[in-house]
Amino acid sequence: MATHSKNDEIKPKKKVDILSRFRTLARLASVQALYQIEFMKTGPIIVINQYLRDGICLEEEKMIAIKETKLFKAIVEGVFARIQEIDQMIDAAIEGDVSASRFEPIMRNIMRAGIFELMAHADVPSPVIINEYLDITHLFYQETEPKIVNGILNKMSVVLRQS
Repeated sequence: MATHSKNDEIKPKKKVDILSRFRTLARLASVQALYQIEFMKTGPIIVINQYLRDGICLEEEKMIAIKETKLFKAIVEGVFARIQEIDQMIDAAIEGDVSASRFEPIMRNIMRAGIFELMAHADVPSPVIINEYLDITHLFYQETEPKIVNGILNKMSVVLRQS
């Protein structure tokens, strides 16, 4: 897994055509915002306002406006409000003696955002949510991490959407 310092700007390593996928872009921005909140040890309002004002940086110095602002805000605020509950779900879904805190921050926040959406956005089919977060995972990771994210989100989908 890659490591990131507090001062790193988190940008995807792999280019994927997501510029026309506004909801995917909002989800990616939410993961980046959650990462920033975690490392700055701040509340979501400052970071949300920064992203809504400045947009998301995908390539060198190129800022993209977030068009799906409601989705972006809902994910960031929702994860922030339920972070302990979501982390307990991740811990329960992990096989072995590993907790959510052991994952790299970007991966942890990808899982948090995906689980929050499975909890809060029942109108969006589980496969859509899982695929969106797998696409985001593939922007940052190429090895085993996408398989881990897929496994945890699939388990949570079954648990949260049994009806």
